[in-house]
Amino acid sequence: MIRRPGAAAARVIRRPGAAAARAIRRLLVATRLVLRVQTRAHFPHAFAVSTGLTVAVLLWAVPHAIADLVLPAFLAIELGALGLTQVAAHRYLEIGWQSASALLVSPLRPAEYLLALLLGSALLATLAGGAVFAILRGLDARFVWLLLVLFPFAVLSGTLGLLVSLRHSDFLRFILGVIPFVALWQAPLLGVYGLVPPGVVVWIPSAPALFAIDVLCRSEAAPFQLLLLSSLGGVWTVLGFGLALHTYQRRIRMGRELA
Repeated sequence: MIRRPGAAAARVIRRPGAAAARAIRRLLVATRLVLRVQTRAHFPHAFAVSTGLTVAVLLWAVPHAIADLVLPAFLAIELGALGLTQVAAHRYLEIGWQSASALLVSPLRPAEYLLALLLGSALLATLAGGAVFAILRGLDARFVWLLLVLFPFAVLSGTLGLLVSLRHSDFLRFILGVIPFVALWQAPLLGVYGLVPPGVVVWIPSAPALFAIDVLCRSEAAPFQLLLLSSLGGVWTVLGFGLALHTYQRRIRMGRELA
C-alpha cells in the first residue's frame, strides 16, 4: 500500500517524457514520408535544376568581382521563391491525391503534420542553397554558419507559403496570390544593397536571414551578430508557425480542409 503512491507518481513523471518521445517518433516518420512524397513528385529535380542554373549564372554570366555582392540575392530568390511554393505544392498534391484525408484517422497531430511538412521542405531547400555556396565559395567556417541561417529561413518561407495556400482552393490561384508575397519577402534586399535605409525593411520577417546571408557571403561575421540575427528570425518562425497552425485547425473544424 505504501508503494502505490510512489509508483503512481513515477508513472506520472514518466508520462510527459514518454509522450514527447512518441511525438518525436511520429514527427520523424512524417518527415521521412514528406521527403518520399516530394521525391515522387520530382521536387528534388526542380531544386537541382534551379541550383545548376544559379551556379551557371554566377560562374559564367556574373563578373567575378561582384559575385559576392549578388550571391545573397540569388540565394534569396532560390530559397524564397521556391520555398514559398514548395510547401503549398505538396499540400495541393496530397489534397488532389485524396491522401490528406487519412490524417483524420492517423495518430499524427495537426501540429506534427505541418511541422513535418515544413521541416522536410526546408531540408531540401537548405541543401540546395548550401550546394550553391559550397560550389562557389568552398567549405569553410562560413558554410556551417550559412546552413544554420538557411534552414530556419527556409522554414519561415515555407510557413508563409503555407499561410497563403490556406487562402486559395487550388495551385493556380495560389501562384497568382503568392506573387505579392514573393516581392515582399525579397524586399529586404533593398536594404542589403543600400537602396533604402535598413530600418525601412527590417520589420519584414525575412530581413534577419537576408542580412545574415549577406554578411556571410561578403565576409566572416562575428558569431554574436549571427546569433542575434538568427534569434530574430527564430521569433518570426515561431509566430508564423503558430498562426499557420491556428488557421489550419480552424479550417479542419469548419470542414474546409483535408477534403
